[in-house]
This record gives sequence, C-alpha cells and structure tokens, in this order.
Amino acid sequence: MGGAAAYYSSVGREFDAKAKSAVSAAADATAAKQATSTQLDLHGIGVVDAVRIAREKVTAWWVGLGDRVNGHAGYKIITGKGTHSEGGVARVGPAVSRMLIREGWRVEVGSGSMVVTGVVKVGKGM
Repeated sequence: MGGAAAYYSSVGREFDAKAKSAVSAAADATAAKQATSTQLDLHGIGVVDAVRIAREKVTAWWVGLGDRVNGHAGYKIITGKGTHSEGGVARVGPAVSRMLIREGWRVEVGSGSMVVTGVVKVGKGM
C-alpha cells in the first residue's frame, strides 16, 4: 500500500509542477501582450507571477535606460484596485510594491497603479 501511495503522490506532484509551469507561461504571454517599454499591465495575472514578471520588466527597463537614467518619466505598473479579487481587496499591487521597495526601487504607489522612478540611493556608511 505504501508503494502505491508514494507513486501516486509523486505523479500528483509532477502534474502540479506542470500545471504551475503552464500558468506561468500563460501569465508571461498575457504580460507580453499588455506591456510597452514604459508600462506593464498586470490585470489577470496571479500574485506570484505578477511579482516575478514585475521584477523582470522593471530590471529590463532600468538596464535599457543605460546613460539616460536622468530625465525619464518612470516605469508604470498597473495592478488594479482589487475590485475583482476575493473580498474586493487588492492583492497584486501590495505584493508588487512590497517586493520593489524591499529590493531597493524608488516607487510612487497610487490607487491601482505605481510608478518606478529609479533606485534608492544609499549614502556612505549605510
């Protein structure tokens, strides 16, 4: 009995991993359709994938600025207000903004969106 349970447990984990991979691939495709060089719309994307995609897109945007770091308008991320989330409470926006701030990005958080304007400058001795 233990051998069969272990086998089917393994099969279940394998299918779960494949399903998560498919969901992430779909999220990547959705984000690609909803993004420009200066804006990302995360509507319809789950929290885990939204955080991952926002990290990737913001980093690519910043690297792409090169010497033009000064004088840019920022990178806008649209997350929505959470109207369609369970209980009407936003989940994507808070998760994305927490990650960006924790990782050292300067972020202006608005209602249903945020703008990344650069990196936080760390002074001497910090």
